[in-house]
Amino acid sequence: MALPKNSNRHVRDGVKLHLRCRRIGGFDWRLVTLRPATQVALSTNRFHGTWHILSNVSGCVALARLMWWLSWQKQPGTCILIHGEHIRREPFDGSRSDPVLLTRWADTPTTEKPLRALKDSLGRLGPPDKTLRARIVGIEDHDPRAALGPGWWRQLGREAVQRRGGIVVYRAAPAELRCAASMVYRVRPTWMGTGYHYLGDDRSGEVQCFTDYFRRLKAAEAARQQVLSGDPPADPADLQQRIWARTERLRRTLPR
Repeated sequence: MALPKNSNRHVRDGVKLHLRCRRIGGFDWRLVTLRPATQVALSTNRFHGTWHILSNVSGCVALARLMWWLSWQKQPGTCILIHGEHIRREPFDGSRSDPVLLTRWADTPTTEKPLRALKDSLGRLGPPDKTLRARIVGIEDHDPRAALGPGWWRQLGREAVQRRGGIVVYRAAPAELRCAASMVYRVRPTWMGTGYHYLGDDRSGEVQCFTDYFRRLKAAEAARQQVLSGDPPADPADLQQRIWARTERLRRTLPR
């Protein structure tokens, strides 16, 4: 699916990104973020023991291109933080999603304290120090099997998804980042309306792509509001099941 060519609003070669260098939680971060006008929307949730990053085709392609760009960076502490208006509610029950941090293996902290400090500082990061124009080339032609050679799948292993300090953190070494980016770039929904790619050797993460992502968002937000404004069950599991059921009914009534 082709994306619009306006590089100021979509993640394409030459897209503008914001850079903030901050000392937070005892660590020197190089936080690269999307500009507010960039049209990217992602959600996160945990289901069946796996952390999911959810979006439509455009969102998954944007995520892949950011992962690809990050894999070529050299400065220690560089990571991509997706938060604020680019993180939408969960498209099944309308609950809040977590920010997403993309980082290279062993390049940023993975413990609770510094990541919690980062999460708590998101509303007061201040203006960016500079604007970067990111070169994102080569992902369209990248084949992990050709790049790593025979037994390419055995050469992977430094890739994981965890939730720490209220942030969903994806970590991978540069080679793994490029392999994952090229796979996520190609994720497309099947005839069932969804497609996916697992992240991590232990399948601790998954990128899931929906044909009707925004329709699901709209239905989930409306269903959550309706259930909570009525007589919601006290048990969280029962509440979630009721919202799920209401979301599915509403989704079928919304135009495609």
